[in-house]
Amino acid sequence: MWADPDTTCGLPATAAPIDRSPSGLPIGVQIIGPYLEDRTTIAFAELLERELGGFAAPPGCATIDECTRTDI
Repeated sequence: MWADPDTTCGLPATAAPIDRSPSGLPIGVQIIGPYLEDRTTIAFAELLERELGGFAAPPGCATIDECTRTDI
């Protein structure tokens, strides 16, 4: 089990995709905000999405649903 100090303290966190590596792997960032400021981390993630383009499906997947299907 992974429990870091931020989680233990109850700080809100939001993960956001920001880029892809040269080999196509996703690169993300974890945004940690002040106590009880969940909306702050979400708002910052929205700003990152607007500036950096947000999520892009991996090559070979038209949508995220196609890449996460378990019935194949």
